[in-house]
Amino acid sequence: MDEMEKSLCIYCMAEIADEEAAFENFFVEEYEEACCGEGCYQNALKYVEFLKRYKLHFVLGLAAASFFLVYPMFLRQINWMLLGLGWLMLGAVLTGLPFVTKLTIESMGIKKGAKFGRLLGMIILFATPIWFFII
Repeated sequence: MDEMEKSLCIYCMAEIADEEAAFENFFVEEYEEACCGEGCYQNALKYVEFLKRYKLHFVLGLAAASFFLVYPMFLRQINWMLLGLGWLMLGAVLTGLPFVTKLTIESMGIKKGAKFGRLLGMIILFATPIWFFII
């Protein structure tokens, strides 16, 4: 790491003032990064526990949404209700379980990354009924 480049908090993306103390006391192993203080560290650990606890729910929700998005394509006539249900399920999963990729977390931080995931889920939830009423 360059002398000029400062480490950023994995949770809030603020600059870490004392890097040595931060990596010693507030290191988040899952992301191999540190937090800027005790508050961010506790919130990052809560997010990691949330990921571990609801990982299966997220995968099953995405699988169910994917099924309802793909299955209607194999029918003779597209069943728009099933397709709409798939989009609504996808929006609900992303809103309720705002898991984002490690790359998103590295660029935005956990806090903004989770908000971004929820925002995408809400956009899908609100846009789906509007889109299906237009069709």
